[in-house]
Amino acid sequence: MTHAIAFPTAPPSSVGVDAAGIHRFVDATERAGCDLHSLMIAREGKLIAQGHWSPYTADRVHLLYSCSKMFTATAVGLLVDAGELDLRDRVLEKLPWWLLKTDRSRIDPAWFDVTIAHCLSMTVGHDDDAWRRGTEGAFAADGKPADVDWIDLILRTRLDHEPGSTFAYNQVATYLLSRVVAHVSGEGLLPYLRPRLLDPLGIGRVITQTDAAGNALGFTGIHAATDALLKLAQLYLDEGVWRGDRILSADWVRRARVPFGPSNRDPQADPDWDQGYGFGLWCARHGYRGDGAFGQFAIVLPQQRTVVAMTAETVDMQRILDLLWEHVLPAIDRPGDPEADATLADRLSTLTLDIDEVGPFDAPAGEHRWVRAELIGAQVDPYSGAGRFPEHWSDATVSVADGRTTVALEARVGAFELTVTAATWTQTTWTFPHGASMPVLARGGWQTPTRFVADVIAIESPHRFRFVADAETGTFDLGWRLPPLTGTEPALLAPRT
Repeated sequence: MTHAIAFPTAPPSSVGVDAAGIHRFVDATERAGCDLHSLMIAREGKLIAQGHWSPYTADRVHLLYSCSKMFTATAVGLLVDAGELDLRDRVLEKLPWWLLKTDRSRIDPAWFDVTIAHCLSMTVGHDDDAWRRGTEGAFAADGKPADVDWIDLILRTRLDHEPGSTFAYNQVATYLLSRVVAHVSGEGLLPYLRPRLLDPLGIGRVITQTDAAGNALGFTGIHAATDALLKLAQLYLDEGVWRGDRILSADWVRRARVPFGPSNRDPQADPDWDQGYGFGLWCARHGYRGDGAFGQFAIVLPQQRTVVAMTAETVDMQRILDLLWEHVLPAIDRPGDPEADATLADRLSTLTLDIDEVGPFDAPAGEHRWVRAELIGAQVDPYSGAGRFPEHWSDATVSVADGRTTVALEARVGAFELTVTAATWTQTTWTFPHGASMPVLARGGWQTPTRFVADVIAIESPHRFRFVADAETGTFDLGWRLPPLTGTEPALLAPRT
């Protein structure tokens, strides 16, 4: 694997950007509670701003959610450029016959007219996201992908309209593309991309969530560092050329970044989701972008020769874009100065997540055993009522020694520990029965003499949860701040690598 290639850096003012505008954007997102985890901005191929909200760091991978679609669409583009795929190819003809286990007589005939272009542009023919229609039973209760071919599940869904006649953002479309890439190339999605995209761009560790057979999901699941998003955005900004070498054809980039097929105009949609959809990319009021749930962004601004990458955990993604257009866009081609550059650099070097400190009460000595509050009808104020962990997370033992607290959790999917101190984030790795693992960072302490609180970050994802225990009642609870799209079971969030 190639070593990471860094962007050349430059002060914002040296490429015609007023650093004060970026500074105001950072301040505004924090006031608005956008919960950014990282921010990178490059202009004219030079990195002018970079910050990570501690404990997130530049070298960590981060779940990108639907920004994964940008990687999958790029893989399709590489195959099209190589003459191994055509946008008019029918998807089912590009999958091996033995995958199509569903009796052909039971498959909606319209499926046989779905093309590569339909899947790229979300014009398969469903009225809505068909993922939840067709994939009941895709996962077992313990988070393990069920041993069933997901294409078989997908083909049981009926199309609501003729392919190409309607737009609906649709996870099954990109999953099918991931399987097509694997079959046509003879490699999985990431192995195919490694020598053709990831290594040339100097993108380091990338992992992905998979189905039971190890197929990349394609529509979500890719974990990569923020600079991977920035580099991919820069590749598209430069019409498929990276540092003088052509990676993608300019024709592919032009096709991918403009609306394709039926319009997704929707008066109920946020304005930056109402501008059309290309190939794995959303058109926007300014430029275009890849994006993923909770605020993962790879933004391309051709007129400004600027790219922006961000990761976050927010339900209001439009708010982040609104603030970007309000503060950063006007700062481009506006005179800056070295003093503003230095002030911004200082600000970006001291970013930290807004999580309340816990303490300063001393821990009660000895070992404490608690049971799940939900099981006995008690109330322990979980982090998020809608995000409570499943009931089978039922027992906890807390041991205190030398100022360090160890929380041992018992659940049907295994036994897990947290090491907790008030001063620093401490990492442990949770491993689940189906081979998935997930590093978590914990920090916390005794909020009152009888109330123990630990904030826990699933550090390779946008998400964090809270463990709260009440020593008086002997009960505890667990809940996500914002539940992952995979649900409240943490085993589903962990990638199987």
